[in-house]
Amino acid sequence: MALSNAVSGYIERIKQREDFPSFNGFYEYVKGDYQEVLEEKKSKGKRL
Repeated sequence: MALSNAVSGYIERIKQREDFPSFNGFYEYVKGDYQEVLEEKKSKGKRL
């Protein structure tokens, strides 16, 4: 997991949802939504 990718994804999420940025929010993003992003990338890599 690249930290910069996770931070970029979290910033986009904040912009879309107009959430207040916080460490706890970032942690929740990494544990939830970002895991889905990683799974999608992993499955795309297997198809190639």
